[in-house]
Amino acid sequence: MRNKCSKDLNCVINILSIDGGGIRGVLPAEILIYVEKKLSELYKKDIKLSDHFDYVAGTSTGGILGALYCFPDENGKPKYSAKEASDLYMDYGSHIFKKEFRWFYTFNGLFGPRYRPNNIESLFETYFKDIRIKNATSDLMLPSIDTTQRDIYFFKSYKAELNEPHNIMFREAVRSTSAAPTYFRPNHLIIDGVDRSLIDGGMGVNNPTVSAYIEAKKIYTNVEKINVLSIGTGPLEMPFLYKVAKKWGVLSASKIFDINLNSMSDAVDHQMNTLYEKGDLVGEYLRINPKLIEGTSTKMDGASKKNLQMLKKSGKKSLKENKDKIDDFLNKTVIKKIILDKLHKKNKKG
Repeated sequence: MRNKCSKDLNCVINILSIDGGGIRGVLPAEILIYVEKKLSELYKKDIKLSDHFDYVAGTSTGGILGALYCFPDENGKPKYSAKEASDLYMDYGSHIFKKEFRWFYTFNGLFGPRYRPNNIESLFETYFKDIRIKNATSDLMLPSIDTTQRDIYFFKSYKAELNEPHNIMFREAVRSTSAAPTYFRPNHLIIDGVDRSLIDGGMGVNNPTVSAYIEAKKIYTNVEKINVLSIGTGPLEMPFLYKVAKKWGVLSASKIFDINLNSMSDAVDHQMNTLYEKGDLVGEYLRINPKLIEGTSTKMDGASKKNLQMLKKSGKKSLKENKDKIDDFLNKTVIKKIILDKLHKKNKKG
């Protein structure tokens, strides 16, 4: 566990939370390229996201990004930059959601998952090797839904450090949190003797911000303030009118799935905003949910080369619209962190 809180000094913790949303992960990935660049400017040295964020939580596609940001190199330092994480989507998005014969004989997911997991599993193996989550460079949490136990299983790097049976490989944790129903089959794991069939965490915790906050309060015992940057994957803006919704049946599962993800994320944002505004939670809170430019597909598997570019443009546009808010948030959190780090060093010397 990378708990930097001193026993003698109260501390400030920075949390990064990223929603699920399939290929729309391009949106937060684009914004976080800027966040990493801005942080390097503020610290006056090259750093990566997990050098600043003490706790990273991500669901589904957000879990993929979070795992990349916290994946260690051979020296235990963050390996992948925000740009390299974004490149995974731009370079391999179409490969992950490649329409092969299975897509047709399942009738677009009606009689089984649309896509074979081979492509995405091979990609995860390339990026994550066999490294296990206790080696994460920041405290990392990825939620998944267990269809066998009928509960939520949280992959936690700090839990893995204390309990070896829960020290799962990065690639298995990421595969589990992103196993979206009707798109990919569940990931089957035996964890500490428990048989688990794991699907997309977005089915229960699409926006993991509240879960991340609660976990941070549990593991950082002397925390004084918790700053949270929460990034979504774009609102579902296309309305489903009553005359359409009243006819929904089994074939409408993907539409219901998308609405479920969107509404859960909005509910969590409302809760966090209310708690921070009332003063029940202390620190800085910023939620960015990028808007899609006209003509961009909101489909979770909308990974054509054209749509990937549209998503990237949408991310850049949202960044431009929210740049001042992001700069203000980062300025406040970095200044406090630098001051506290100096106090910690002074305290150790004393």
